[in-house]
Amino acid sequence: MQELSNPPVRNQRYSTEFLVGQHSLFLAALGQSIFYLHQFKPSLPVGVAVPFFMISWGVVFVLFYHERPLFSPALIRRWWLRAAGASALFTVIAEVIWLLGLMPPPTVDHKLASDVLVQLLMNLGWLSFVPMARDYNQNPELWK
Repeated sequence: MQELSNPPVRNQRYSTEFLVGQHSLFLAALGQSIFYLHQFKPSLPVGVAVPFFMISWGVVFVLFYHERPLFSPALIRRWWLRAAGASALFTVIAEVIWLLGLMPPPTVDHKLASDVLVQLLMNLGWLSFVPMARDYNQNPELWK
């Protein structure tokens, strides 16, 4: 019987999709770090914010980095979903702050264009759900 492991990489398209999905969490973490650093400046130090928001990407990277999985396939998928969900939660909170107008006003060194770039980076994190949805359709028994 074939051993179940990480999501299969059948061809170049699936491989690229998975890499984009995994590393979109990295870009989302960068955007979230910049957003929340500006939001809570100066009380939130960079050395705390950046590693904190990189946890989601780090979890997914460690889970899928090894050729032989460290954990069972079902456990890997649960942690993958939790990591992507945490990133999505921070993005939704940031969007609510943005929509309610609770952002600090733009200054000379912080322009509105940088806020748009930060929003774009944060929303790239949603791409992490693309390979997850494909894997769920192919292996629904592993997501229970």
